[in-house]
Amino acid sequence: GGGGGASGAEIREDLADFFDLEMDRLRNQYEELQQGERQQMDQELNQALERLKELARRQEQEQERLQRVAERLPPGAAGSGGESQRRLAEEAEELARELERLSRERSSPELAETARELQEAANAMRRSATSRNQDGVGQASAAQEALEDARRLLEHDQANQMERDAQNAAARTQRALERQRNIEEAVQEMPEDLPRRVGALPVILEQKEQLIEELENLESELGRLADEAENPQAERSFREAASAIRDGQLPDRVAFSQSLVASSRPEQAEEFEADITDLMEELNDQVQSAAGSMDTDGQDRASELAERTRELVRAAESMEERTRQAMEGSQDGQGQQQGDPQSGQQAGGQQGGPRGGSNQFGGSGFDGQFNEGIARQLRAEAGERRIQAEELRDRLSEAGIGPESLESLNGVIDRFQDLEDRGIYGDPHRLSELQRELIESLRELDFDVRREFATANREGGGMVVGSGEVPEGYQDLVEEYFRSLAR
Repeated sequence: GGGGGASGAEIREDLADFFDLEMDRLRNQYEELQQGERQQMDQELNQALERLKELARRQEQEQERLQRVAERLPPGAAGSGGESQRRLAEEAEELARELERLSRERSSPELAETARELQEAANAMRRSATSRNQDGVGQASAAQEALEDARRLLEHDQANQMERDAQNAAARTQRALERQRNIEEAVQEMPEDLPRRVGALPVILEQKEQLIEELENLESELGRLADEAENPQAERSFREAASAIRDGQLPDRVAFSQSLVASSRPEQAEEFEADITDLMEELNDQVQSAAGSMDTDGQDRASELAERTRELVRAAESMEERTRQAMEGSQDGQGQQQGDPQSGQQAGGQQGGPRGGSNQFGGSGFDGQFNEGIARQLRAEAGERRIQAEELRDRLSEAGIGPESLESLNGVIDRFQDLEDRGIYGDPHRLSELQRELIESLRELDFDVRREFATANREGGGMVVGSGEVPEGYQDLVEEYFRSLAR
């Protein structure tokens, strides 16, 4: 009777073990299916982001073209950007529909918000297509800003997904470690007599098969995370963890241990299982550390601040280029008047003073009239950029950027404020000098901000910002920086 009871208990225990194994197998299959779907969706999002970046680049070019056209036309005249803006609007709407679909599939509010920003950009493009002169330029600029907001939202969603994938990999590694610990304990508790030992084998061998599959899938997932990680510390940790599985031959070790467990050498089997557990614990520590270094909030904050600094650089360069074109246009017009003596006499008589004297802004030495509409637009933009620079200063201060960079930004703010002064546009030499100083200060600030974030990354696991490409005009600064590091 007692033997029968023990046999019944063993049967129930075996059934429970097989039930757990079946549940584990189903969970692994479900996770593999989810992982495949995530990878396909990630690929679609990567493609969408590249399309969005290309759309923003083309819209920026179109905005600059419309600006140049508007500066040559009289106020209220129709521009020539209708057809190109309509085409860009159609592409933006198509991409918005694609992201709306992905937002439903992933139940992602951020993707839905990105789709709305894209639709806003498309609406602004259509308004630009039907607007006149500076109104069209303003709508094109609004579309560009909406595209940049959409890009930031999409990049933020991708960073969050990377963090979720990293945490998922960490959880799977922890489960694989727990499985190995259970296997090691089961091997230690195997009966010594051969018939009962053979009876305990099926559950252990099935556990090992699942562990092998988990390790192989983990190696692939860790390699993918290493390839896609923007944080060098996380990239390095994930790659080392994937190498630990591959170079440590963990799946092969588990497969070899199956024959040891089935043999009549329990001491060797137990020792081998302990070695596998040690390796699995090291692997788990590596993956947990890598997942913990995925500081999405810090990465987003650093990337956003660096991008906002770069935007100010581009804005200042654009303002300088428009000023130069306005001056050249005025000089060309004055040259035409000088070529016609009668016209020149009329102009001189109407103005009541010699050519080359005071212009409409009260300055002197500028042959020609600086277009008042362009000057008004540049002053308004300088005010907007000054406000952006003040907000950036506050954000950089909160992020811990050094006082020297903040002091440099204060100088940038002062120069933007000088560009808001109406009188500066009557002194072309001082205006050009001020704009050149502003651009150089902003370039140095941009470099300092990126350098400080990069230093924080090397020293404390912070985020490296940007793609690593050296922007035009920065090569000498970067070379000097790395020469100083070599010294």
